[in-house]
Amino acid sequence: MGEIDLEYECHKQSTSTSTKSCVNRASFIFMANFENFFLRWGITVAKNPWTYIVASVVIAATCSIGLLNFTAENRPTKLWIPQDSGFVQNSEWLQENFPNEIRLQSWVVVDDNVLRPEVLLWMLELHDNITAVSSASGYQWRDVCFKVPVVTEQQTNQRRKRQLNISENDPFDFEDFNFDGFDANFEEMPSSSIDPDFEPAIDLPTGIFCDIVEGLEEACLENNILDIWNYKKEVISKLSREDIINTINTVQKSNLTRVQYSSLLGQPRFNETGHIVSAGSLLVQLFSRVNYSLIANDVTDNDAGTGEVVDPINLEWEKAFVNLLHNFTSPPNSSKLYYMAARSFGDISSATILGDVRLLAAGICVVFIYVQLMLGKFNLVEQRAFLSLTGIASVAMAIVVSYGLCSAFGVFYGPVHSILPFLLLGIGIDDMFVIVQCWSNLNKEEMKRSLPVRIGITMKHAGVSITITSVTDFAAFAVGATTVLPSLRSFCIYSAVGILATYVFQASFFVAWLTLDQKRIESHRDGMIPCFVHRNWKPSSLSRIEPLQLFFSRFLAKYLFKWPAKVFILVLAAFLFGINTWGSVLMRQEFNPLWFIPTSTYLSQYFSVIESHFPDNGQMASIYIQTTNLSSNLDRLDALIDTVRNETNIVSQVDDWFGGFKEFTAKRHAIDWMNQNMTDEQFSTYLKNYLFTQKGAKFRRNFKFEDPLQCRSAIAPPISITNFDFVFRPFSGREEHIPAMRRIKDIAEDFSQQFGSQVFASARIFSSWETDEVIMEELYRNLAIAMVCVFITTFILIANLFACVLVLLCVVLTLVCVNGTMHFWGLTIDTVSCINLVLAIGLCVDYAAHVAHTFMTKTGTRNERAAATVSSIGPAVFHGGFSTFLAFIFLANSDSHVFITFFKIFVLVVAYGLFHGLLFFPVILSLIGPPPFDLDRPPNLEDKAVTAEELEPQLTHREKQTTERRGNTKPMLISTSAVFHNNNETNSSSVWNLAHYSTIGVDHRDHLSSGPTLLAITIFVGFTLSGLFLLWRRYRYANREVICHYTTLNQEVTLSANDILSVETTDDHEFHLDMSDDTSASSSDDEELLRSQQVRGMATLKMISIRLKSVKNIQKITQSMKMVSAAKYTKAERELKLARPYGIGAQEFYKKAEVKDEEGEKGQLIIAVSSDRGLCGAVHSSIGRIVKTDIAANPNTKVVIVGDKVRNILQRLYAKNIAMVVTEVGRKPAVFGDAALVAQSIINSGIEFSKGKILFNAFRTVVSFRTTEMPLYSQNAVANASKLPVYDSLDSDVIQSYTEFSLASLLFYSMKENATSEQSSRMTAMDNASKNAGEMIDKLTMTFNRTRQAVITRELIEIISGAAALETKN
Repeated sequence: MGEIDLEYECHKQSTSTSTKSCVNRASFIFMANFENFFLRWGITVAKNPWTYIVASVVIAATCSIGLLNFTAENRPTKLWIPQDSGFVQNSEWLQENFPNEIRLQSWVVVDDNVLRPEVLLWMLELHDNITAVSSASGYQWRDVCFKVPVVTEQQTNQRRKRQLNISENDPFDFEDFNFDGFDANFEEMPSSSIDPDFEPAIDLPTGIFCDIVEGLEEACLENNILDIWNYKKEVISKLSREDIINTINTVQKSNLTRVQYSSLLGQPRFNETGHIVSAGSLLVQLFSRVNYSLIANDVTDNDAGTGEVVDPINLEWEKAFVNLLHNFTSPPNSSKLYYMAARSFGDISSATILGDVRLLAAGICVVFIYVQLMLGKFNLVEQRAFLSLTGIASVAMAIVVSYGLCSAFGVFYGPVHSILPFLLLGIGIDDMFVIVQCWSNLNKEEMKRSLPVRIGITMKHAGVSITITSVTDFAAFAVGATTVLPSLRSFCIYSAVGILATYVFQASFFVAWLTLDQKRIESHRDGMIPCFVHRNWKPSSLSRIEPLQLFFSRFLAKYLFKWPAKVFILVLAAFLFGINTWGSVLMRQEFNPLWFIPTSTYLSQYFSVIESHFPDNGQMASIYIQTTNLSSNLDRLDALIDTVRNETNIVSQVDDWFGGFKEFTAKRHAIDWMNQNMTDEQFSTYLKNYLFTQKGAKFRRNFKFEDPLQCRSAIAPPISITNFDFVFRPFSGREEHIPAMRRIKDIAEDFSQQFGSQVFASARIFSSWETDEVIMEELYRNLAIAMVCVFITTFILIANLFACVLVLLCVVLTLVCVNGTMHFWGLTIDTVSCINLVLAIGLCVDYAAHVAHTFMTKTGTRNERAAATVSSIGPAVFHGGFSTFLAFIFLANSDSHVFITFFKIFVLVVAYGLFHGLLFFPVILSLIGPPPFDLDRPPNLEDKAVTAEELEPQLTHREKQTTERRGNTKPMLISTSAVFHNNNETNSSSVWNLAHYSTIGVDHRDHLSSGPTLLAITIFVGFTLSGLFLLWRRYRYANREVICHYTTLNQEVTLSANDILSVETTDDHEFHLDMSDDTSASSSDDEELLRSQQVRGMATLKMISIRLKSVKNIQKITQSMKMVSAAKYTKAERELKLARPYGIGAQEFYKKAEVKDEEGEKGQLIIAVSSDRGLCGAVHSSIGRIVKTDIAANPNTKVVIVGDKVRNILQRLYAKNIAMVVTEVGRKPAVFGDAALVAQSIINSGIEFSKGKILFNAFRTVVSFRTTEMPLYSQNAVANASKLPVYDSLDSDVIQSYTEFSLASLLFYSMKENATSEQSSRMTAMDNASKNAGEMIDKLTMTFNRTRQAVITRELIEIISGAAALETKN
């Protein structure tokens, strides 16, 4: 056996020991084998360095073959949305069955006032260039544009004359037809001569109409304000600014595209009369058509990165379009041009996804310089430039392995993966510093061993440390790989493989180069030119000084553990935790795929201008119906459209074809939709006619027919898919748009069952909304599981439960501080920040785990152990954190959302991680740290014991003094406890301390019993609890007027004299509870309306005019009330979700305990919940009707009325049964204090009952509610329940307190349910009132016109009769 092997066996024996408990024993066996493995591993690598270097390079090169399958994914639907979500499935189905044919290109001109002649002339020049630009294959705009027939109103007017006396089947002779006037000005045909009922598709014979349609010229679809002047330069050049403004205010809509010209003006400014006088921008939109016949079978190759299928001709032309606008001449004066093409998102995403390589290169250079300065010494021999380079090279190989393996298995590369090199660089540098620090900590005795044994001892210490951090990082990302978000899952897989590869290469490739570099140093070879040998070289003492090591050992370890410093650190940690907890509560969740576009790109600038100049008026969405027999489901289609239209709180507009189709068939074909069903043949015939009318032509895109729709065909082909569009209201955040999306999806799902076929809602914005819906849940889930994995991993490797809890505490504090500061720094919860927070767990645990593991290996008092820990491991931890910071310092200048978010979060992770790991955690350990590893001799293991005399020469001076002070110290055993030592200390024969003291021999003085310790802990806990309590109070009582504060209703509630007002009635028990404030409201009658109502007699024009005006005013009022009710309904529904647990919980207790009504004749108690406000349909009358029925059945009934409306219903006939009336209900949203006040008043009134119930209106949908009875039980009934004894320790006081509390809970729940039903019913009632008013306005208008016409006719008759009489007389 060689010398090296003998040294290995000797050192292996010196690491054997045992434990007292099962956990410590298992830990000992695991750690002993683990340390011996790394000892053998280090010796093996040091004996064969070139073998491991070549093997590492071969492994990296082999894995790089997988890069041939490298796939960069930038389609939003494949990145940010769960692949099993309805949106992805519906999008794929639509792409296959109902593909979108239109692609949008757009540009916008911004100026102080774009309505100037020079701006319009420049726009015309740009328009002409776009029309003439050619792609690489020679295709121009006319070859790719979406073409529409050019139809003008005068054409149909002139053709109407030829419809007479021409049969439908007569051939159309173009020679006999007069085409004069087709290009004439519109003024030739006055609008007054146009018959509004004339419809060419119906009134003209089919042959003539289809010939006209097929003979029309086609023009490219473009929304451009220059369309007003027909793109004629000679006309535009003669315009003045006044001419432009007058034209804009006169011409409202394009005859070709039907677009409102005002919608193309951004930031318009108006004068006092409401006319446009200037605008800040002009928008131009160009529409191209996708040619599906040119698309290959593999559509993925043609999607341009957006998930939309596109043909290669369009892609080529769009590229030429972008190049033209990029190089086009500057706009006049201060104008600016912004533009985008349909392919822009894919192009920029593809360029960005692998971009910012320069930042990575700069970061690597800075890290290399830092590593070179910190690893080596400042002399010619001991500088480690090549070793620093090999450490970075090992990270580069890990990146290659990660990319190659993941690509080989088909894992895509997304935009957020750009931060992966920075992550692996930081982790790799951290491992490298730990290895070198362990090498530097070898003492003089260990440095006398052979080089392979020294490397083995180094790896024995460093291997455990880097394994702890690498395994915890790997576990955190392995958990993240289980998420449903594809981008996050892919990133976590890449990261987990990269971390594992970094760990392997650092332990092999870097250690092999460390061996070679140390051989170079020992042979005195130059650090930069290894072939040059320095003869008789001796390092200067100045070059070997390590400033950071001196700072940690002589300053931080000395002063950090004095009591003023401890108190300051704890107070600072409590302050940071409190303020960042508040920031975490305020943290918003928001996601927008456009953030991944760099801000310096033309596309990002375009969207910024669009957002500021053309604010969002709501997102467009559609509901698709797949059906093969639509004619038999028309009633269901009508119900579906009405249901969506009635969701006025989330939908602002519905654009459906069925409403116009019903109007068309009722008018043209006399179809009575109330009493008549339509056959399949009729439906196909009428639908074909409707889709060729002027109003119905735009709805052709809402159908997919099994065969093409033909003009000359008598019927429409069978329908396979139809849809209708609607617009969401503008939403302020996820709290509004996620419920709206869910509501629309629920409606579609409900009607899918009715149709018996697929019905679903789809919108582009759903991609972001569905991500918003799951991202918070995924974040909390991943964080929780990652924390559990980290805890288990650290427990296995550190083998001390309390130490692992303290490590987890540091990680939690760091995450809370990072999350809170993210809010103050302007970040939100999105996919990138979600990834970074999961990533932060691994980095946070690195700092704390190193400190905890080192602390567990130290002996002495807690202060001494903490000081030794900071002194030995502190520099390596700081180097790892600071080098991680340097790796991404240049990302601060990036314009990528990914890199900016990564930079901000990692700055916070490093800052808070180092604070908690190197300052807060050591202070906590010095106060309540666990004892060191308990390593007394095990009875089962036959390791050789070493006496104190044998190891005495290796003991430090302090250890000798401690041993001498304790006469009862047990013999010392060889230990595997890991201990780092400073270079200036005299240690045992290993970096791992070979001497361990028994529990008697070690000074475990309990610091918790000292006064300063209790003071410091009290301050920290006090600050933390105070912050949490203030947060709770802030959210408990924010924006709420609390009527009464109480703990339980059993306590006395003090009511003011104004709260309870007695009422003089025949019943002495009746009184009113007034819940109003001091504000008084005054109302006045509309005297003019009363006068108009009192007028009777003949319907003169003046009377009709007065009534018409009155009805219009009423319509305005009802529309306003509807809008107010819609806002209140939204708030009431949101608050109802929070109030339901109050009522459901109380009812569940009564059911489980089987509480029954009390036996006896005490009578019945009914609490009728309504409000003081009317105009809400049958909300109040339904309650009153049930109360009347119950009183008639049981006259011994007492009624407590919440709300004045039901009192008005019952007061005349049942006044004696009214026991209490609560007024001023409904003016403000009810809070729990209101219900508590009502409940306390009922209890104090002394009403006794054997049977009771609460009547209220339970909310079902926005258009329906259900009057519900909820049982109410007295205290005696609860006490006599059959299953009540199963609840232990229930005395009479507890039952009384719970009965009172449950009464308040049930009242609060019923008041919330009734308030929501009231607001939804009022909203529906006001909507119906507005519609009725509209119908009345139409009828009165018609009556007014007829009456006026009759008056005019009568006067003309009188004049003519008078003139005739005069002529006869003469």
